[in-house]
This record gives sequence, C-alpha cells and structure tokens, in this order.
Amino acid sequence: MRPFPVDSNSVPSPCRWPSPTSNFFHGMFEGNILTFNPGLTNRMERLDRFTDIRSIQSDLDDNDIALTQRVEADSSSGPASIALTDPDGNAILIDQFFAAAD
Repeated sequence: MRPFPVDSNSVPSPCRWPSPTSNFFHGMFEGNILTFNPGLTNRMERLDRFTDIRSIQSDLDDNDIALTQRVEADSSSGPASIALTDPDGNAILIDQFFAAAD
C-alpha cells in the first residue's frame, strides 16, 4: 500500500493546519492512523521553513495532551516522530524526516 496525500483545502477547517501534509494509510496498520509530516508540502516537496517536531511536542505537553510516543530526550534536531491517540481511539503520527532550518 502507498500513502496518498490529502489536500489541506479538503480538510474541514477545525482540522486545518498551516500547509500540512497528511496521509491516510489503508491496510498497513491495525486500526486507523493519520500522519502528518512537518517540512513537506502536500506534493512531498521539502519546505525551507517549518515547525520542528520538538516544538510541536512541547506545545502538546503544554496543553496536557498525552503522547504515546515521544522524541528521545537527547535528540535536539533532525528526524524524529511523536504519536498520540485521538478521543475516538485513532492513532496520530507526526513524523519529521529531516532537520528544520534555524
């Protein structure tokens, strides 16, 4: 199975993030999973600037949102991922493939 990008304009406005890249996978994981890839456009093109996954993790922590997977404590830049579960029990994966520009 291959992921297919979702155009951010097709996502309902409460779910819209600035320039997100999200993918839906079918048959690759148990249950539903929604993925976001900071630093990539919906055409899988690399962005010059984006919010680093560690900052996203910090924002989620500040808002008391429990994570099921965290960025390793000694990781200060580069690829990393976090995961959480939405109120309906669906997995959400935020997966960053490369370092954010300073």
